[in-house]
Amino acid sequence: MLGAPDLVIDVIPGRPCLGEIQERLDVGDDLGAMMLAENLLTIEPDNGEASQCVEICRGRLVDKYLARLGGRRRVPRVILGMDEIRYLSLDHRAGFLLANIDGCMTVEEVLDVSGMPEFDALRLLDDFRERGVIDVPEPRRRR
Repeated sequence: MLGAPDLVIDVIPGRPCLGEIQERLDVGDDLGAMMLAENLLTIEPDNGEASQCVEICRGRLVDKYLARLGGRRRVPRVILGMDEIRYLSLDHRAGFLLANIDGCMTVEEVLDVSGMPEFDALRLLDDFRERGVIDVPEPRRRR
C-alpha cells in the first residue's frame, strides 16, 4: 500500500517517513500509523499515500472500537457515580459525550447526538469503557 520495502525515502529528523508508518501498520498499530500519517500530512498536505493511510487506519479503528463496544445497537450506561466522574479530568467534548449516555440510547444514537466526528466519539466511548466509566452490557434476551 505505502510502497515497496526498498523504497528510499529522505529522512529528515523529526519528520515521519512512510517506512515508519508501514512498520506500524505491519505490527497492527493502526493508531500509531494514523498519527504518524497525520503528522506527515501537516508537512506534506498533498501526500496521497499518507492520506490513504489515515483513511484506512480510521476505518480499522472504527471497526475495532465498535467491536469492543459490542456494536452500534448496544446501550451504554454510566457505572461511575458523579463524585467519581468529577475526578476524571474530562475535557468539554468528553464531558458532553458522557452526559449524553443515559442508559436508554444506543451507541448509534449517542454518536448522532454528540455532534462529533464518528471516529472521535467512538474513541472516547472506547476509552470510557477501558477506564471503567461505562459498561456496554449485552441485551437481555426475552423468554
